[in-house]
Amino acid sequence: MTLRFALSRTAEVVDKLVALNARAMPAMGSRDHAAWVMNVLAHVVGPWLVAQDAAGRSLASADARSMPLMAALGDEGYLGITLDADDLAEGPVSPPAAAVALARVMAPAVNALAYAGPLAPRACWRLAGDGLAWGWSQNGDMERGREILTAYGAPFANRQLVFDADGVARRGGCCRYLAVSGAVCLNCPLTKGKAGAPVVGAPTMARLRKSG
Repeated sequence: MTLRFALSRTAEVVDKLVALNARAMPAMGSRDHAAWVMNVLAHVVGPWLVAQDAAGRSLASADARSMPLMAALGDEGYLGITLDADDLAEGPVSPPAAAVALARVMAPAVNALAYAGPLAPRACWRLAGDGLAWGWSQNGDMERGREILTAYGAPFANRQLVFDADGVARRGGCCRYLAVSGAVCLNCPLTKGKAGAPVVGAPTMARLRKSG
């Protein structure tokens, strides 16, 4: 089963996305599925947007209607999402303008998956922020990423997201992998107070996020 949709039309396929993820992770509940799908999507769309920003292209020109996505189960059995979009227009934007643009682009997915869970929208926004933070930690200026992601009023800004010299010390949102594995990733926000919980290293989590 393969789903093709524009980011702007996530709401039209959200039930199918959840059903597709249920084939890979049947033990998850509906809220867990919504969080996991948001996590996978954010770790595809976020790094692409960051790469565009790092290349000097204008995030203000990003349009969710022009961001085609394909979702399918990958070779390892996990949900994978790919994005094949044209480069944005040239011209970097200020951090406040970038924060506004990123919120506008990610809003269709956040709204759809928050409704599908149901999840609090802020939980999905934290996952959107995690995907963007992952992008800046891998491809871009972490200081610029920090300034954009912590901009006052930005929906993905939250106290749980913590940066350090190497990138993201602690994520802002929980992807719910713990719900089916009993393990958390090294920078999971749930690690506080769960020192005895087994962990999944960053390379493993990166593979799960991008499976397919």
